[in-house]
Amino acid sequence: MFVSRRNTFLTGSLVLRLLSSCSNVSAEVCDDSCVRDALSALYESTGGSGWKKSDNWLDLNMPVESWSGVKKLINVNTTEVTWQVLLVRNNLVGTIPFDEWIFPNLEIFGVQGNSGLTGTISENISTLTSLKSLILRDT
Repeated sequence: MFVSRRNTFLTGSLVLRLLSSCSNVSAEVCDDSCVRDALSALYESTGGSGWKKSDNWLDLNMPVESWSGVKKLINVNTTEVTWQVLLVRNNLVGTIPFDEWIFPNLEIFGVQGNSGLTGTISENISTLTSLKSLILRDT
């Protein structure tokens, strides 16, 4: 982990150790509707209307995996579904709503290069039980 005032990068075992040390980790999986709700909260709390790329975001006629920066990951061996959200240098402004998120199958979350992000990482990050990479560099 590299930490400075402007750079934070958490990944792999550090995040897993953080998650395993929390007592309120849930093994539930979030369906597409739950994912849509979580990502909609992110859009609203980080000035989504001002993002550089927000193709299909909040469009109820489009699948969530078609939203700019969002990928649905399906493990071919287990059919387990996880999600990747990469909103790199996308003009996010505000606070990531970790306190409100119910998104246990988020595997990769990257928002590096968004200098308008503020706030702290709450203990509720423990609800992100599939999280393997959290990338907050240059935020």
